[in-house]
Amino acid sequence: YLLEDNIRRDPFTAPWRGADFTNPVGEFSFLEVNEQRELLVQAREAISRIEYSIREGEFETAADSYKTIMSISSESKRFDQPELAAELKAIGDRLEELEDGVTEIRVRHLYEESRDRLDRMKRAFGDQDFEMVNRLHSEVQRFALEIEEVGEPYLTTSTLVSMAASQLRERSEVVRDFLSKTIEIDGVAISEEGSHAIVDGEWVALGGEIQGAVLQEVYRDRLVFLFQGEVIERRFGRF
Repeated sequence: YLLEDNIRRDPFTAPWRGADFTNPVGEFSFLEVNEQRELLVQAREAISRIEYSIREGEFETAADSYKTIMSISSESKRFDQPELAAELKAIGDRLEELEDGVTEIRVRHLYEESRDRLDRMKRAFGDQDFEMVNRLHSEVQRFALEIEEVGEPYLTTSTLVSMAASQLRERSEVVRDFLSKTIEIDGVAISEEGSHAIVDGEWVALGGEIQGAVLQEVYRDRLVFLFQGEVIERRFGRF
């Protein structure tokens, strides 16, 4: 093995690299020692806040601290300093010892993560980014399952989160289905007596039906349809 003079590693926690070792860009790498120490400081502070919150019954304030420890723990394999890695593991073990008190914190954390994804789903739905809606739906369902696994008292929360995500995805599929239809808008006629649109070569009045959708509103640059309970706009160019 080739050893660099300025690097010391524990062969049981961070093996030395062989002479034929190559390190392609983007592969696993250890954190710098100062980064490991900084993350450990954050983990110490977080576990202290959690212990205090449990004693005082302030579960909501500990959610961010729980999230901090989860985030740092996900980087544990990148710790190559044995004493720092051992202390980080001890903090994780301490979190498990606080299981009864941490349960409430964990559920709050999962619920907040779910709400964040639901908010992002709503924005993606508004932007008609259907692929993003599907991806976020999968994430919310994963959080809902984790909440359910915590125990029966949280089954209602899990169900509500899951249903909210599923409803958004179903609405997204309805809009996607309608937008995939080939609808030719040839022109519009707007008047006080009644507005009309020329769609697929046919003269359609308000309330008329086009490919399973009801024409609700007519504007100079767009039509508004009601399709399977969803209000959907179709814009068209004017010359």
